[in-house]
Amino acid sequence: MQPIEDHNKEARWQLATSLYELRNELWAISRPVTAWLVRQINPGPGEIILELLAGTGDTGFVAASFLGPNGKLICSDRSIEALDVARMRAKELGINNVEFKVLNPEKIELPDNSVDAVICKWGITSTNYKETLRESRRVLRTGGRLALAVWGDPIKNPWISLVHNLLIGKGYIPKSSFPDIFNLSILERLKEALTESGFLTLEMSSMETKLRFTDKETYWQGITQLGSDYSGFMSTLREDVLLELRDLIYQIVEPYKLPDNSYEFSAQSINVLAI
Repeated sequence: MQPIEDHNKEARWQLATSLYELRNELWAISRPVTAWLVRQINPGPGEIILELLAGTGDTGFVAASFLGPNGKLICSDRSIEALDVARMRAKELGINNVEFKVLNPEKIELPDNSVDAVICKWGITSTNYKETLRESRRVLRTGGRLALAVWGDPIKNPWISLVHNLLIGKGYIPKSSFPDIFNLSILERLKEALTESGFLTLEMSSMETKLRFTDKETYWQGITQLGSDYSGFMSTLREDVLLELRDLIYQIVEPYKLPDNSYEFSAQSINVLAI
């Protein structure tokens, strides 16, 4: 019998490999938002940049290229598997000025006033966002920058709002127990949350884009493996229930299928710069 520790290690490696295979496609999808976030924090030589909920790490790696040998990117996530992918990607890119840390964004294990900028792309609403913003403010130095992206109007994000509504509407999950990834899509609520956490909002913009997945299997993997809330929930389902849910999702996204069997969705990101 294979030891449990070895089995867990193998499963972790298999998931990391699968995530790595997805990252090129997802990088192409998110590149415009990444460029906006990095441009706004304007990283410079010698600075320390913290990326929260970094996933496969590509956003932070763009910033790392501006930090020089004396600067540092802290690439953090709650998921060990995501950081495994990030490590592979950093090695591939030859990036050496990066530290990988498993961090809870609601209780960041870093000293006060220790970083020059914080980046978080599309992950904050999977947390208690008020706590995450307060913790970000705490670790930022005076004048430090926060660059944040959240999903906009649910109607303009059918790629994920359809799934969200299906999970709740079909009774897979009770609405009250599941984080709403569109919590901060209302601009006034987002501004209020930033202000209450001690931030001054300098810029806020809406970015319309397209998300394209090469086939329905890639779309499914993107939701189940990279959507932190959804992946955690789906990992608890029996295989037959998971397959039933997958087939329902395939049905509801059929209108977004293109002649080449890829899937294209509209998407809206709300991007923010604050100090």
